[in-house]
Formats: sequence, structure tokens, C-alpha cells
Amino acid sequence: MFRLNLKIALRNLWKYKGYTLINILGLSIGMASCILIFVFISYQMSYDKGFKNKERIYRVVTHWKYNAFDDFSSGVPIPFIPAARNELAGIEKIAPMVKRWGIVHVKDQSGKEVIKKQTDIYYTEPSFFDIFNINWQFGQPLQALQEPNTAALSVSRAISYFGSAKNAIGKSITLGTKINLKITGVFDDVAANTSFPLNIVISYKTLQEGSTDCWDCVNSSSNGYVLLKEGFDKASLESSLAKFNKKYYHDRKISGNQNNQLQPLEGSILMSVMIILLKQASVNIRSMA
Repeated sequence: MFRLNLKIALRNLWKYKGYTLINILGLSIGMASCILIFVFISYQMSYDKGFKNKERIYRVVTHWKYNAFDDFSSGVPIPFIPAARNELAGIEKIAPMVKRWGIVHVKDQSGKEVIKKQTDIYYTEPSFFDIFNINWQFGQPLQALQEPNTAALSVSRAISYFGSAKNAIGKSITLGTKINLKITGVFDDVAANTSFPLNIVISYKTLQEGSTDCWDCVNSSSNGYVLLKEGFDKASLESSLAKFNKKYYHDRKISGNQNNQLQPLEGSILMSVMIILLKQASVNIRSMA
């Protein structure tokens, strides 16, 4: 019976070649799409899972609640980090992380330019490497990124620029046309599926951020990360954070009922996607009104 049914099926497939082709192509495209979606979602959900203290690491985000809509940003105001460091209880480490883009120039010993390439760069403080437990091959972040115009490279970037990680120490690169950066450290490569695939990290003191007292100046590329103390969870920090928000937003009458909230590191990528969708939805609602 099975062989008979198979012969009939093959005969019909051969008789209606066009219909058969359309069905096979449709099935193939559907299966390929499902596989690609599964791979994409699996990769996105794997973000930021390789850090030692990930359950105690939080990203600080900014939230606004207007009468007609809500708004969100993954960034924090410029003065948030120094204020939170002194006023929020339960924080073991806190650090800013600012992403920028720039053209990096690398010269050989004779002064001839051998590399000129646009790349992502990050500005941060030494405590960032303690929060995420990133190992250094050469140098120590506490000393290496303490002064302005100093920078550290990932192992792969150091090899790309100077031939070896060790050889990069003491060398210089130029950011743009004016900023000369001395290489004072080399750290282990960070996995690609992180919120910050670091290759070039520049001392935070090098960055010119503008007004240091502007609490409603928020840029999504200016992030803040905190490591909570052992035994101190997010809920324990809520009351302290509520007082902080009142002091710097409500009492100063910052528009939009602005406040800062803590976002678990492992949920930051998914939340970023949701923020984008919410923003788009609010734009659509306003345009329809």
C-alpha cells in the first residue's frame, strides 16, 4: 500500500511540475526563514552571559513619563556617575561607558602612516574593568587609564596595529588629527556578543563631555554600569534610587518626570529592542492623533 501511494504521489508531482516547484520552493524558504530566525534570536539571547558577576551587574537607564506618552533611553545624564557614586547605597563599583566613532591613525617607527581606519572607540574609567572582570595582559587599568590621552587595546587590535600585544605598550596612535594617545595597556579580547565589543578604550578624562551639571542632557551612547555589593539586590536599592531621582529630577523640576532605573545586564539587549519598538509605536500614535 505504501509503495502504491508513493508512486501515485510521485506521478502527480511529475504531472504538475509548476505546482510542485512552487510548493517545494515555498517549503524551502519557510524552513530556511525559521532556521535563520532561530539562529538570530539564539545569538541575541546569548548576549552578556559570559561575565563572572553578571547577576550583580546592572545598566542604568533613563525613563520619561509625559502626559501623552512614555520615553526611554539606554543613556544617563553626564553628572549621574559622580553623583550616584557618592549617594547610592549598595554600589560596589560604578563606571561610565561612552561610545564614539573616530578615525585612528597608526604610524611605523619611521613616522610613515601605515593604518588609517574608522572604528568604534569607548571612553571609560578603570573601575569598568573591575565590574566586568576583564583580564589585562599588560598594564593595570587603575594606573593605565588614570591620565588623559591614555588608551588600552584589545589583544587582537594590538597585534593588528603593532605586530604583538607586548610591542604595543608605550606606542602611540592618533585619534582624528589632533589627539595623540599613548598605549598603556592591553586587555583580553571581549566576546563579540556583548553590549560593548571593546577594541580601543580611552581614559574617561580624555573625553570632553560638555556641561557636568546638565541633568536633562541624555545621550543613548553615554551609559552607566553598576556592580552591586554581595547580598545587596536591586530591590534593596530602590528606596535609595527613589530619593536620588527626587533630588536630581523632581526637585529641579526636570521635564517629563524624568528618572533613572536599573536594568539587569542580561536583559539589556532585549530591553533595547523593546525600547526601539515602543518609541516607534509612540511616534505612530502621535502622527495618527
